[in-house]
Amino acid sequence: MAINWLIALQAIPWGQVLENTPKIIDATKKLFTRAKEAEPLREIVIDPDGQADDATRLTRLERLVEENRNEVIDLHQGLQASTKLIGELAEQNARMIGEIETLRRRGRVQFWFCVVLALAFLGLLLKLPVA
Repeated sequence: MAINWLIALQAIPWGQVLENTPKIIDATKKLFTRAKEAEPLREIVIDPDGQADDATRLTRLERLVEENRNEVIDLHQGLQASTKLIGELAEQNARMIGEIETLRRRGRVQFWFCVVLALAFLGLLLKLPVA
């Protein structure tokens, strides 16, 4: 069983894993930092006093629309970064699954080869004359 693990460790493309690790770590840190820095939702009050004129209310509304626009842009960029990171992780996962499947097939072949070898050895032992 330990030999299969050694084969598995040798079959993993460690160069690619090590090459992509810094990118994934950086992207993950950015995502966590963004999530921690996210401001809680705030209550939107357009006319707190109820006595503002139309020009003031319009200015406040325009400012709120611009703030919301900027937040949507930030969220969209975060979503794109998250999507890219998830895509890279999915690619790596797919490669690892392919390698594991290859190792599983090799393990089966090795098992049956050992069975055949054991049977051949047993047959050889049975044919030897006993002294």
